[in-house]
Amino acid sequence: MSTMKSSNILNTFVGLMLASETVSAILNATAIGMSDAGVRLSINLRERCRMHDLNEALDDLRAVIPYAHGNSVRKLSKIATLLLAKNHIIMQANAIEDLRMIIQSMQRQLGALQQQMSRCDTNA
Repeated sequence: MSTMKSSNILNTFVGLMLASETVSAILNATAIGMSDAGVRLSINLRERCRMHDLNEALDDLRAVIPYAHGNSVRKLSKIATLLLAKNHIIMQANAIEDLRMIIQSMQRQLGALQQQMSRCDTNA
């Protein structure tokens, strides 16, 4: 395969990747006879896109988890973001369980009060 043809295929392929942002086209790279360098460029592009998506997701997560935001506060690292999010989820789950137990206790107390009121009504 000539270098010019390989270069044209690579340019077309990279353009397709950037336009559609699909990863499945990487699998077709070897099928269309792309050189090793072209395959490596495609793999690098896929990894770059994956990392951009991961970093965007982490930024979205940082925006919703409670921690000090501001110009003077450094951005949380990836692992710190994940650990903080995990701990926040655990705290929320514990709070939900505590509230569930409080509701059950109050429902039992309400049931007992309703029984006492019904006894008072029958005695009156």
